[in-house]
Amino acid sequence: MKLSVRGLVRNGKIAIRDKRAYDLGVAKFLDGQEVVVTIGPVEKVRSVRQNNFWWGVVVPYFAAHCGYTHEEMHEALKAELLPVRRLLHDREGEILREVVTPGSTATLTTQQFNELIERAQQLGTEMGIVIPDPNQAVA
Repeated sequence: MKLSVRGLVRNGKIAIRDKRAYDLGVAKFLDGQEVVVTIGPVEKVRSVRQNNFWWGVVVPYFAAHCGYTHEEMHEALKAELLPVRRLLHDREGEILREVVTPGSTATLTTQQFNELIERAQQLGTEMGIVIPDPNQAVA
């Protein structure tokens, strides 16, 4: 189990935004259990505008070119542009094979999503598909 809470640094101390949720989350760990506490800045996840551009421009342009439904094309693009590599191993730790699955666009930061769109534009160019920049008017 992982616990993720938001807080705000004030005068060198962290003020937990939802103290009740924090306390309930901590209570789910075993007494004496060792845990890791990681603190970092909140990163903005993809914007609504970026998501709309992905589903309204990138995915439809590729789908029309390739003959896929939008959902099929979304999955294919994730597999190509956001591959997640996992090693399958047996109980003794011997690696049996590598498995590649599509990553998720839902957890990308705004910067990562911009990079995804740029990679999609490059792939489109290689396939003869012109994906406009997000700031260009789309007819």
